[in-house]
Amino acid sequence: MSGGQNHDFMTLKQGYLNRPLTVGFIEATMPSDPGIYDFDIQRRGMAGTFVYEVIGYTHRAKGHSRFAERIRAYWLPWKTKKSVPLDIGNDADYFFTSELNGCQFRLAAIDGDQLRAIHIAGDSINSALPEGSQWRCKQGNALVREGGGDKTLSRRLSSSIPFGQSGTDRSGAFFGYQDEDISWTNVFGFRVANGLGVASWEFHFQTVSLQDHGFVATATQMWP
Repeated sequence: MSGGQNHDFMTLKQGYLNRPLTVGFIEATMPSDPGIYDFDIQRRGMAGTFVYEVIGYTHRAKGHSRFAERIRAYWLPWKTKKSVPLDIGNDADYFFTSELNGCQFRLAAIDGDQLRAIHIAGDSINSALPEGSQWRCKQGNALVREGGGDKTLSRRLSSSIPFGQSGTDRSGAFFGYQDEDISWTNVFGFRVANGLGVASWEFHFQTVSLQDHGFVATATQMWP
């Protein structure tokens, strides 16, 4: 069971996010298209210490086993110079997306009980300039509207605006790989049951940074 990491992730849910994670560190270990897939969490050495790596189940280091627990999850990949949407319902209880390194992540309620998640590439033309930020925002707004959502009620996690900046979207920020810092941000979703047994989605963003004693992870809820 990958040292019990899959079991711990599915049991602890957001409580697991105090452990440093990398998602799709090697793109070839992840599905290339959005959808629902099986995943595995395994330990990976990095920078003289270690993190926990989310990978496609077929790439797990221990090989396949019918006894191993699998994480069945929605998957939203990053694609260069593109904006990729994924509509999320109740067909899986977890959500992963590629790490945010200059990208924007957008989340909005659409028709019925569904959510639309959007991963907007951070490598567009003039991506580090205001034009790049404006392009990402326009892409996100258009795809929210296309799904029947309201952009003013969406949540946005972006590398182009300071954390907490006022605006129509609640905003978070990630500034990774500055100077010689090693840091990145992940987004995770969990379906969590209330006292009546009704499950709804929670989304959290996790920032991972390398400190003197190893990688440190902090997580913040961004939805609802």
